[in-house]
Amino acid sequence: MNSDVESTESPAAARRGAPSTPFTVFLAGESVAASLTSTCNGDIVAAQVFWGSQLGGAPDSLESSISLLGAGSFPTPGAPLVNQGGGNAGVLGATLQDGVMNEYRFLAPPLNSVPSIVSVTNGQTFVVSLTFLDTNSGNAFAPSVVADPDGCQGSTNAVDVLPGGGTTPARWASPETG
Repeated sequence: MNSDVESTESPAAARRGAPSTPFTVFLAGESVAASLTSTCNGDIVAAQVFWGSQLGGAPDSLESSISLLGAGSFPTPGAPLVNQGGGNAGVLGATLQDGVMNEYRFLAPPLNSVPSIVSVTNGQTFVVSLTFLDTNSGNAFAPSVVADPDGCQGSTNAVDVLPGGGTTPARWASPETG
């Protein structure tokens, strides 16, 4: 793992799940994202990512970042959303635990020490994106984002692959907000 990135927040494991079918096809620097729409005026107070492996029990994974972004033009997200106090809303060096819905309530890189309070309005679309620090492609037992058992809705999930370009795969797990 890259020693330049450190996680100052370990996730609060909200829900534990059974071993999963991970998508182990990602290279370092690639990202997955979910486009979400707020159903009310309020604040985003957490970002969640389900992380799983085939057998369960994999060591924690340090990934590059989780970002909260404006809607942009799908599949390209907009500018970073702003957390209270004016910093970009995101987690630098996100540590993900296998088999759980990992929840991050502290944002604002580089210290990840500011509580998440990102204002949104009713009907506002925003993007939650996870960028991979390490390659998991070719390792069938590595943890990763997993198949979404509820299915995939069009223009809601995207993958940014190297050397560039996005796609909208079916059945990607969605990073969620809490």
